[in-house]
Amino acid sequence: MQPLQDSSLQSLLQTGKLWQAGQQSESSQLRIATGHQGLDETLHGGLQIGQLHEVQVPRWFCGEVSLLRGALKKAGEQQEPVFWLNPPATPYAAGLSYIGSAPASHIVLTELGEDEAVWALELILRAGCAAVAAAWCSSLSATAARRLQRAVQGTSTLAVIFSAPVSTEARSYQTRLRAHLEHGQLRWQIIKRPGGWPCELDWEAVPTWRS
Repeated sequence: MQPLQDSSLQSLLQTGKLWQAGQQSESSQLRIATGHQGLDETLHGGLQIGQLHEVQVPRWFCGEVSLLRGALKKAGEQQEPVFWLNPPATPYAAGLSYIGSAPASHIVLTELGEDEAVWALELILRAGCAAVAAAWCSSLSATAARRLQRAVQGTSTLAVIFSAPVSTEARSYQTRLRAHLEHGQLRWQIIKRPGGWPCELDWEAVPTWRS
């Protein structure tokens, strides 16, 4: 038997193909695919329901909404509400209909201050009635992240915070992603994920939202 080289071991750990003692099994956790093959493979199938996730982007609408496509489609199939807090623009009704998510089930809250947005999102998460709750903010304090993580646990809601690139200091997100853009290409950096090390994925074309 050939000895496993450090580089090979690192690769297996990063892709989640090697189990580590003390590592919690994720197989029984419900996840929603992001539609990005590399991300879904690295995140054991996608973003986990009932958890808080952060997506850092260099500018709004650079492909971050595409991560929600599967969750929005599922919400439409189950006729569950979707909440958008402080989106940079009003979600496009025709685009939502195209993926099977009825626009009538989408609730958009705009012009909220940072504290108001956190308060509103916390109420939505505690109610447990939403399929998806997505909020855009410049940053989120450690205290606010803890509150929201506690609020979403045990629910069937996918909670996502879209933010500007911020410090990677510890936060109570289950998953932290950062998008990098260059010459029309997008690359995902995984800052934090369950059961694996931080890593960067290959470049891919920037996804488009039907308009």
